[in-house]
Amino acid sequence: MKNLFFIVVFVGFLTQWGSSQVTCPGATLTTQAEVNQYVADYPGCEVVTGSLQFYNSNGDPISDVSGLSSLIQIQGDFAFSSITSLTDISFNSLDSVFGTFSIDFQQGLNAISLNNLSYVQNTFRISNTLNQNNSLSVTVPNLNHADFIVINTIDQIDIPLLETCNDLRIYNVNTTIGFNEITNLNNLSINGNNVTGFNSLQSVNSTDLYIVANINGFNSLTTFPYINGLYNLESFIGFNAVTQINDNLTINSSTIDAFNALTQVNGNISLNATNIAGFGALQSTQDISITSAGDISGFNSLTNINESLVVSAQNISGFEAVENFNYIDINTQSLNGFNNLTSGNQLSITSPTITGFEHLTDLADGLTLYGQNINGFNFLTSCPNIQFLNASSIVGFNGLTSTGNLYFNESFQLIEGFNSLQNATSILARASQIKGFNALISGALYLQNNQIIEGFNSYTQPLNLYFNGQKIAGFNALPSGEHHIVADSIIGFNGLTSSSNLSLDAPYISGFNAIVTANQLGINTQNLSGFNTLTQADDIYITADDITGFANLSQTNNLTLIGDLNNFDAFALLATVTGDLRLQSQRSDYNIFPALQNVGSLYITNSPNFTGSAFFPLAQIKSLEIRDCSSLVNLDGLLPRSKYVGITLNNNSSLTDLTGLETVKNVVNLSISDNPSLTNIEALDSMRIIQGNLSLVNNTSLNECCVLAFIINRNKVFGIVEISGNAHDCEDIVMVLEETCLDSDEDGIADPQDNCPLANNGDQSDIDSDGVGDMCDNCIDIANPGQEDDNGDGIGNVCQPTAGTGFMDLNNSDLYITNNQRGVILKTRSGNCYRIRIDESGKVLSIPLLQCP
Repeated sequence: MKNLFFIVVFVGFLTQWGSSQVTCPGATLTTQAEVNQYVADYPGCEVVTGSLQFYNSNGDPISDVSGLSSLIQIQGDFAFSSITSLTDISFNSLDSVFGTFSIDFQQGLNAISLNNLSYVQNTFRISNTLNQNNSLSVTVPNLNHADFIVINTIDQIDIPLLETCNDLRIYNVNTTIGFNEITNLNNLSINGNNVTGFNSLQSVNSTDLYIVANINGFNSLTTFPYINGLYNLESFIGFNAVTQINDNLTINSSTIDAFNALTQVNGNISLNATNIAGFGALQSTQDISITSAGDISGFNSLTNINESLVVSAQNISGFEAVENFNYIDINTQSLNGFNNLTSGNQLSITSPTITGFEHLTDLADGLTLYGQNINGFNFLTSCPNIQFLNASSIVGFNGLTSTGNLYFNESFQLIEGFNSLQNATSILARASQIKGFNALISGALYLQNNQIIEGFNSYTQPLNLYFNGQKIAGFNALPSGEHHIVADSIIGFNGLTSSSNLSLDAPYISGFNAIVTANQLGINTQNLSGFNTLTQADDIYITADDITGFANLSQTNNLTLIGDLNNFDAFALLATVTGDLRLQSQRSDYNIFPALQNVGSLYITNSPNFTGSAFFPLAQIKSLEIRDCSSLVNLDGLLPRSKYVGITLNNNSSLTDLTGLETVKNVVNLSISDNPSLTNIEALDSMRIIQGNLSLVNNTSLNECCVLAFIINRNKVFGIVEISGNAHDCEDIVMVLEETCLDSDEDGIADPQDNCPLANNGDQSDIDSDGVGDMCDNCIDIANPGQEDDNGDGIGNVCQPTAGTGFMDLNNSDLYITNNQRGVILKTRSGNCYRIRIDESGKVLSIPLLQCP
């Protein structure tokens, strides 16, 4: 109504005003000569009563129209068609055109100046008919009305005061500026790079917009038009009066700052920009996808996301009203926002630092956090699947009570919290330090590559830990079952009462003070203490340097101790090892079991300092094996019993003799091998029987083993005899029995060792200790190792009486001989003579004479 009133008044005014102005008729001018003539015919013309049109013709193109610069009004059309030679069209006095104003040029036009034009009744058109890019910039500062405006292929158009227009079309224009007074359009078509303005425009019936660089304006438009080409913009600013969009919104721009009154988008939102701001009133939408290389702020009224929100930016702030959601995926370097999230299905966050989310209580599907430092989420009570990726530390989650799968990858340095979590399907944690989880009762637990673990004091499931860590403390509610733990330090586990298989590997171990039974117990450590409640164990295998504890264990099937064992105060009540007791250490003695009485098999191996002294007093032992004990010289005190199932002596480099073996009378199997210093095995002389096998092998210094001949010849070995690899005279069984250890008188003593090889004298009695046994000594009471007997009468020279030899025939009398070197000489059928006499005990001695008297 305002515009109609303006037009009526304006036309009436012109009717009266025109009567005093210089007028000229309408004309069509085609050459410069015609223009010059028209100017000459109507000098100072101000009002053209018809239409004024300019057309080029061949030969004399129009190149100058400055002679018509006094024109104020055109009452018909004002048109320039196919202009090729004009460089400047300036009509700065022209106020109104009551028809169509059009400039159609091809090239060369550098300037259009219409500083006073305010009214065009029909069409206002400026068009480059060749559609060639040019630098023409046009400003129409006072144009208020034009029914139809067409601007085509120029660099810039600026019409700041336009209020009335039905149809506005701008094609192939680099920059469009202004149009800030117009409020309504029937049609708006813009194809160009940059558009700034239109900030009073409230409604448009039809739009066709293709803007490829910058948009800034349209801040009164309440309905968002369809804009083609919002994919590679430099900036998108404005549209701050649009309240609702019923379709999808997709913008790709370096900068987006718009839509501050937009409350609802019934489709999807997709934004891609370097920096994004605005959208401060948006409350609901379907899907949102926002990607920015810079900053995203705003969206603080958004409460409802029907499907998903995907946000990626350098810095993200805002979104403070979002409470319930379906799916949110956040990727940023700095996150400040989303602090009022309460519940949803799936949340995924990627950021170096993730903090807050203290109102989030429930996630139906899962949580994925990809960041270095995570702190918060302390009111989240349930979530079926949680993954932590590429994180360095995590603190929080102390309200979480149940979850499905909880995943921490190997990048974690610290995990602390989760102290309300009671149940989990599985937990996979590859973190240097884990502290917390003290309410966790059940769930498959996979702890890998950890350095420190503290907590899990309510965990009641079997534990399976394989890692090279520093310290484990906690797990004080572990039940019976198999538990395998590898660490640098293991402390706690004071609620564990039994285990079918407990395997511990750590330099320091302390605790386990409630464990009573263990089927299998394997420990590898440096310092071991604890286990003082253990009363029953089948197999114990311990590798340690220092051991204290095990104070109440009295019996076990098998016990293996390996290590320095320098400080040993353990197994004080151990009385019985029914199976194997295996000892391997740096100790010089094994007097370390004060109550031990019964052992099935004792193995002392790889104990370089063991000398055999101060050994524990065993009442019952079946087998003994001593191997690789380089300081052991003999067996003195090691064999208290007379009967053994087996005795093995192997590779003891300093063992020289078998002293101590005299106590053994009966053994099933005896093996002596690879003892390079062994030279004396006479202690075997007391052996009564070997029920199984005898092996004497590779004792390279052993050159005398005739004691074996006595054992073998008396059938004291029931099994296989193996003799090999010793020194020459003990090389093999043939050498022993037939050469070096021949026993002519069969008294059980080999000839080289027999002091009377031709007379059976098993007791080897030698009264005068001259090396000749009494049975064949020709002077029993006086030592004469050379056995000199000059007269050959069987009496050594040192015992020969001065009267020489005498003879007497006795038939009915006794013969009384006072010289104890004399006796009765009897001659055999074969002609051999023997002197018969007695020794001090009255035993008859038969001494052969070299010749008969």
